[in-house]
Amino acid sequence: MLMLYLEPANSGRGKKFGPVSLVRIEGDSLRAGAREVAVYRGGLWVGSGFDAASLVIEAPLSVHFETGYAVSPSYGTFERVRILDGVLRAGEWWQVTLARFDPGTKMWCVPSDQTAWFSVMFSPLRAALPDAASRAGLLRSRDREPGL
Repeated sequence: MLMLYLEPANSGRGKKFGPVSLVRIEGDSLRAGAREVAVYRGGLWVGSGFDAASLVIEAPLSVHFETGYAVSPSYGTFERVRILDGVLRAGEWWQVTLARFDPGTKMWCVPSDQTAWFSVMFSPLRAALPDAASRAGLLRSRDREPGL
C-alpha cells in the first residue's frame, strides 16, 4: 500500500493520504485511488484547504507512464519518490530524475528516452509468493505424520 505526503511550502501542516493501492497523476490531477486529491498549479499541489510544494509517495513501489493504450516500461524498485518543482525524482538523495512536468502540454517528459506521457502510475510492489518448490516443501512437511 502507498502513503502520500503533501508537504507545505511554508511552515504549515502537510496532508497525508493513505494507505491506498494506487496513485495516478493524469496531466496535472493527482488521484489516490479514484479520488482526486490535488491539482498541480503554478508549482504547487492545490487541494481542498491546502497548498503543498512537494509530493512524496512512500512504499516499495514502481513507476510507469501511460498515454491512451501505450504503456512505458516500469521504473523501480524505489522506497519513495518525490515531485518538487514539477520534477519527479527517486533515489536516496533524489538524484534520479524520472520525469519533468510540462504545464503547457500537461505531459510528463521522460529525459532518459525523450518521450512524453499523459499519466504517471505509482504501484506498490507486492511481496513475492513462495515458489512452487517452497510451496511443495511446506505441503509435504504438513502432511507428514508425527515422528517421521
